[in-house]
Amino acid sequence: MLVYGLVGESGSGKSYRAQWIAKRLNIPAIIDDGLLIGENRIVAGSSAKKEKTKVGAVKRAIFTDPIQVAEVRIALSKANYPKILILGTSTKMVEKIAEILKIGAVIHIIHIQDIATKEEIEMAKKIRNTEGKHVIPVPTFEVKKDFSGYFIDSITSAFSRKNKKDPDYRGEKTIVRPTFNYLGDYTISDNVLITICRCEALKFQVVKKVPRVTVFSSTDGLSLSVDLSILFGKYSLPKLSKDLTRNIQKIVEQMTSMNVCKIRINFKSIVQAK
Repeated sequence: MLVYGLVGESGSGKSYRAQWIAKRLNIPAIIDDGLLIGENRIVAGSSAKKEKTKVGAVKRAIFTDPIQVAEVRIALSKANYPKILILGTSTKMVEKIAEILKIGAVIHIIHIQDIATKEEIEMAKKIRNTEGKHVIPVPTFEVKKDFSGYFIDSITSAFSRKNKKDPDYRGEKTIVRPTFNYLGDYTISDNVLITICRCEALKFQVVKKVPRVTVFSSTDGLSLSVDLSILFGKYSLPKLSKDLTRNIQKIVEQMTSMNVCKIRINFKSIVQAK
């Protein structure tokens, strides 16, 4: 495959602009911070942004883990991409990643200064240093599973005012705040999740009580089981279940940044209204 590199200092905006470069050069795959991203989705690898220390993040980004390397090599051989873009802080780093993954020599290096102004680069660095925001060049739904419990948001970029109408300059990306940017770990009590679910369910007039909410946690995210006592009346239980599921998932993910894998709605009793 033809190997390209995008080089710039850490926090200078490489991930933010990676999709635009890939679009312009017709490159279907990107290597960024330990991840193989193909056709706008995460194909293989593990993100450096999930590491708990900066040293661990650097090791993950340059592919020092043999299991990670093997996984990405297998994915590359299966996908058979004609071109790939590797992001790195230096030409040496890009070339080293290409060598480790055995994908051939780098044929062209693009520097961040070639595609971003000095002011844009300084602004990107300021946001990284003061807010700890990191960008992953894929839509939010692609990273929610891998980044459950991290603070996640999505952005749609437009690099300059004069090019806002150009669709090539736009593309959804995801902001995450990695563990190594926090002063310490944070946890969310099950009682908080239970309270959120209860409050959201009771917004429906037909719901009389929420006697029990059970929370199951895993590395992929949360599974919730919600027991309900509902008022007797003429309405569709399947529709009520669907609406409740949608609303609970939305509010829990919005308030906690945790990925909700599954919600089970259990109608336990029907109560006659007074």
